[in-house]
Amino acid sequence: MRGMDYPAMIMTTLANVGEPMGRSAVLEQTGLDRGVFGIAINQLLGEGLVIKEGEKRGTKYRLKNGQDGPVTAAPAPIGQPTTPPPPAPTETAPEDLTQKFDEVCASFLRHGGNFKLLGQMVFKLTGCMDRSEAVRENKLTEDVLARMTLMVESLAP
Repeated sequence: MRGMDYPAMIMTTLANVGEPMGRSAVLEQTGLDRGVFGIAINQLLGEGLVIKEGEKRGTKYRLKNGQDGPVTAAPAPIGQPTTPPPPAPTETAPEDLTQKFDEVCASFLRHGGNFKLLGQMVFKLTGCMDRSEAVRENKLTEDVLARMTLMVESLAP
């Protein structure tokens, strides 16, 4: 499990489930152990990406601003490569998607996201290493943009 992006796994799980989750539920969904979870959730709490509700055994976690909601792709099981879903058919022209993608990325950075997390998010959603590859491989879809927007909104104060 070394080299995995544990905070992103937790955020994806919270978004996929769509409601606040306790530690044991997150551990079950992600396959993380308690120690790794503790470090990752504290990082997310410190960055203001996740909100902690309740105390002790009643503690639950959710994305900031209640931005939980279904995401069509669940995280890959631990130890297996992430395979992005096939691009959904779209009526939007590729140039429009590229422009929207650039706007969402800029908004992500303005709201406190960093380039490393942005790159990880793009890779998890498209399977591409960067923007130009995502454009070249025609991996930008309305679904990808919607999920990226969800992540940006979770950063907003």
